[in-house]
Amino acid sequence: MITIPLLHLLQTCSSQDNQWITEKILAHAIEDEDVTKIIQLMQKQGSLAYSTARAREFVEAAALDLEPFSACTAKRSLSITACYMVNRDQ
Repeated sequence: MITIPLLHLLQTCSSQDNQWITEKILAHAIEDEDVTKIIQLMQKQGSLAYSTARAREFVEAAALDLEPFSACTAKRSLSITACYMVNRDQ
C-alpha cells in the first residue's frame, strides 16, 4: 500500500534509498526489518510529521466546509471523528 508518508519519503530520500524501497515494493518482498528501516527513514526525512501536518490541513478544511450546515448529530460526529484521526497518537 502506498501511503502519504511513503510518497513523501520517496520524494525526499536519497536515490539509493528510493531504489531500494521501490524494488522491495514491486517485488512484494518487504520483511519486518525492512519496515523498521523504512519507518526510520520516514522519521529522518520528516515524512511522518509532514503527513500529520497535511492531515490537520484536511481536517481544518473539512471543518470550514461543515460550517454552513446547522448543528446536528451527523455534523458533530464528523467533527469529532476528524479531530480524533489527527490526534489519536498523541
